[in-house]
This record gives sequence, C-alpha cells and structure tokens, in this order.
Amino acid sequence: MNTTSIIACPACGNPISFDIYGLLAGKRFCCSHCSAALALSSESYGVVGNTMQKFEALKASAGR
Repeated sequence: MNTTSIIACPACGNPISFDIYGLLAGKRFCCSHCSAALALSSESYGVVGNTMQKFEALKASAGR
C-alpha cells in the first residue's frame, strides 16, 4: 500500500513528499528547495493516528 502523499511547502510552495506513517513515527520531511521541515506536533499524534486507524478499517470493510 502506498502511503506517500505530497503537500505544498508552507514557506515556498515547493512540493514535499511525505509518508503518513513516517510522520506518525516522528520523522520530519524537508523541502528540497528551502529546507523548511514538515512534522506533526505532539498534540496531533493521537488525532492523526486514530483517524488513520478508522480510515484503514473503512478501506478493509469496503474491500469485502
């Protein structure tokens, strides 16, 4: 399963590729153009993790 996504850099707009599970593991993803970093705040881990679990369960039930 591909969990890689792209988001515009908040500083310069250049695309930043990131992996949602990498973010949940604490990894930072940097812009190749301006070196701005993308990471989850500590307050976001629970919300994003819970949302991903619900999303995975929804995908599994839709695939039946």
